[in-house]
Amino acid sequence: MGRSRRSFSRRTFLKAAAGVAAGTGLIRQPLTAQAITGALHTHGIPVLANSFVPLERNGQRIWLAGIKDVLEDQPNLEAALPTGRSEHEPVILLAHEPDFADYAVGRQVDLVLSGHTHGGQILLPLLPPLMLPDMGIKYVHGLFRMRDGMQLYVNRGIGAVTLPFRFRCQPEITVITLAQG
Repeated sequence: MGRSRRSFSRRTFLKAAAGVAAGTGLIRQPLTAQAITGALHTHGIPVLANSFVPLERNGQRIWLAGIKDVLEDQPNLEAALPTGRSEHEPVILLAHEPDFADYAVGRQVDLVLSGHTHGGQILLPLLPPLMLPDMGIKYVHGLFRMRDGMQLYVNRGIGAVTLPFRFRCQPEITVITLAQG
């Protein structure tokens, strides 16, 4: 018996009042990366790779920016950040590798959202995380306040890398609610 394939439209798959966009992560197989990016584009979802989009709701605007993968590609923060924006319009930067956040300090970025580390994946008592990737050493998981007021949030994610399990490192899906303030 064959497995049925279910296709999702943008309406049933991803939706948000202000819009939907995606950032890239570390995908080592070029054909897989192209397939993912192509599928997102097919459903009208922009992939932020050294680019940005405005998200508008109720007459207010925030900017969602994204850089290409730091380890496998060529990130360009200058190209990713919006030009000519009002200082009252926040910028959220999608940067897969959290240690890249140090490069965004002082660049009028309000929040950086990252992953990449899987939270360390294996956490043994009294020891530092055992499985940290390049550009994921300094900021492993959680919320960080940077010296210019920028915040960085590193999500542990739901997967695993190298070893097919986690130990004392719960998977995580985070919902972030933005509020004026």
